[in-house]
Amino acid sequence: MKLILNILLVFPFIGFGQSSAFISGNDTLCDNAGYAIVNVYFNNAITPYTFSYSIDGAIQPSITTSNNPYIINTKEEGNYVLTTFSDANAVGAINGSAIVTVLESPIANFDPQPDSMTIIYTTTQLVDKSEGDIISWIWDF
Repeated sequence: MKLILNILLVFPFIGFGQSSAFISGNDTLCDNAGYAIVNVYFNNAITPYTFSYSIDGAIQPSITTSNNPYIINTKEEGNYVLTTFSDANAVGAINGSAIVTVLESPIANFDPQPDSMTIIYTTTQLVDKSEGDIISWIWDF
């Protein structure tokens, strides 16, 4: 019992609620619109939180925040990994990763058949000639 008490007095924070940060998110976006979202969560931590992360190994500038989670809005493709984390008291553990994929935007293209309308012929058919990785279409005229 005395040995356990001595260990707890000397190392009071090891294994008991150590602060930590976790990065997560897998997002895909087109190169011409929107942002991908990467979240950084903080556990058992006291504000402010300071952390840095890398994108495909390139370390980004450190960030200090009180937001939990901290949201990274990005258009940069890559693997996001935490590299450092500390809170107001100590250096904390880090875990997780996020993957952002940026796809080339599709090119919308269509041919009307016939290409002109008259009072007698009031309808046309659109022949799709769009290019790219298209999942669905929404036309608004």
